Amino acid sequence: MSISVPTRNLLHMSIGLALIFLAFFSQTNIEETVLDDRSKTDSSIPSNAGYISQTIIYGTFLFSNLIAPPLVAILRCRWSLVLGSATYTLLMANFLVLNTPFLYIASALEGFGSAILWTSVGHYLALNSTEKNVERNSSILWMWHTSGLIFGGIFLLVVFGSADDGEVIDEGQTRLIYGVFTGICLVGNVVFALLPTPESEREYYEERHGSYKQELISTFKLAITVDSILFSFTSAFAGQLMSFWSGVYSTSLSFSRHSFAVNSKTLVAMNSIAVGVGQIGAAAAFGLYGKRTLRWGRAPIIVFSCIIGVIAYVLAALNLPADAPFNNGTTEPTVIQPPSITIALICGCIFGIVDAAVNTQIYSLASVMWREATPQAFAISKFFHSLLSTVCMYYGSVLEIEWQLALLIAGAIISTVTFVIVERRFISSTSREERKADYVEME
Repeated sequence: MSISVPTRNLLHMSIGLALIFLAFFSQTNIEETVLDDRSKTDSSIPSNAGYISQTIIYGTFLFSNLIAPPLVAILRCRWSLVLGSATYTLLMANFLVLNTPFLYIASALEGFGSAILWTSVGHYLALNSTEKNVERNSSILWMWHTSGLIFGGIFLLVVFGSADDGEVIDEGQTRLIYGVFTGICLVGNVVFALLPTPESEREYYEERHGSYKQELISTFKLAITVDSILFSFTSAFAGQLMSFWSGVYSTSLSFSRHSFAVNSKTLVAMNSIAVGVGQIGAAAAFGLYGKRTLRWGRAPIIVFSCIIGVIAYVLAALNLPADAPFNNGTTEPTVIQPPSITIALICGCIFGIVDAAVNTQIYSLASVMWREATPQAFAISKFFHSLLSTVCMYYGSVLEIEWQLALLIAGAIISTVTFVIVERRFISSTSREERKADYVEME
């Protein structure tokens, strides 16, 4: 069976994302642990340098989203993806000759590159999708994007599988791990450089004829609309959740080495695989039932993710020591005695399901709601995503775990309510007869 050109384009971009984020997700899971271990032998490296690095990344990402749409308009999707992904490679390469000032500079550049990359990803997705297949395409994109969690987890499991719990990650091991990550990112850069330019992209910019200033103004105009403001709560929650499962939760598992009956580094690798299974399984399910989404709407998926997410947040709070996010080697008691490895991994899997649910529906709805301004829509979405990621990464190193999870529960409820309102408004403004005809045609 032949594959259409737009689908081939999407798969091409997805492979590049899979490579870049195989490395990035893996390094995020271990960055704070690596830097904490190195700080024991190198006083120039702060013990919380991993949290500082992540905060810089999301802080720079936050403000870079404001200027991303006009830059993407100038560079177009292919070279925006190349530029954005190159900053990920630079961050990985920094760990080969670890230096604190360079780490923070590379983190800032990676935050800038993330804004360019994700604005391009959303725009390229919209250019190669229609309202009838955007749900499927969003799921395909997310499955490839998060596949790195599984492969990265397997890689870390092989590296740390035989390590003792008290064994530190030394300089030689750090160079081996990040050498592999750097090489993978370089391949991803090349894949993006070979990305085809769709005819729809040429037509999009020929119709707009927008200058840098006009693109920037249109971003701010869109940001103050009612739908965009309501939609921002869901985007913000996506950032809040990502900073927790990718940074705080994995670090908490690593720092709780006296609590679990398994090597903490092995547990982090197993958790990465569990999150990846949840992400890919959920994205595949949403893609499979994409036709039903067109009929029933996206709200049921968001409501379902909210319910199972709250269950997982409560279980995680009961299963981890209160000071696990910031006390390496914590011995504080947990409510569940002894702490359960099974519960820890089930929570990781649910975090993956919820993250996939929220992000695929964000991409799907934004692609059809703001079809004529997708770079601006995705830049605004990522602005609020990174705003909460920055805040959460900061308090992730100082707040006890139950308070962080209480904030996640509040964010989940608020974002669910606002998403339902936005989608109801979108459906009411769209011809019901047209949507019904689209569904009949798909059947």
